[in-house]
Amino acid sequence: MWSRRELLPPPIFLLIAFHIIVFSRALMLQEFGVKVSALAGATIGAFLVAKVVLLADLLPFINRFPEKPRLADGKS
Repeated sequence: MWSRRELLPPPIFLLIAFHIIVFSRALMLQEFGVKVSALAGATIGAFLVAKVVLLADLLPFINRFPEKPRLADGKS
């Protein structure tokens, strides 16, 4: 099925991306004196989206050409 090496990139990428979004939103709201703490929500959301991405990769109509390299794979 999948090795651990294949499972790590989506959650790590989404975790970083979601935290950047939360951090930038907190900085924008800080100008108006509003305190926001949504790090737990960003973490849970990142892991949920990563799970959906990994499950969608298993669907046959998503991965129609498994023998062809994907552009974002980095495999040549």
